[in-house]
Amino acid sequence: MRKLLSKIDWILMFRLMMSGAMVIVGIQTKDMVAGGFGAFFALFSLVSAKYKVGCGYQSGCGVNPRYRSIQKTEKVEFTEIK
Repeated sequence: MRKLLSKIDWILMFRLMMSGAMVIVGIQTKDMVAGGFGAFFALFSLVSAKYKVGCGYQSGCGVNPRYRSIQKTEKVEFTEIK
C-alpha cells in the first residue's frame, strides 16, 4: 500500500481534479470559457507532469534572478548646463 501511495503523482492528481471540476462546471452551465480553460488546464497538467515543470515540481515556481545584472552598476556622468 505504501509503494502504491508513493508512486502516485499527487500534484498531477490535484491539477486533474481541478481541471475536471472546471470542465464539469463548463458543461453544466454551457460556458465555453470555463470548459475550455479546464480542458487547457488538463492538457497543461499532463504535459507538465511528463516533463516535471511548473509549480510543485523541482523546477520551482518563481523566476531565478540574474545576479550579474543586479550587481553591475554603471556610474553615469552628468554635466551641468548653465
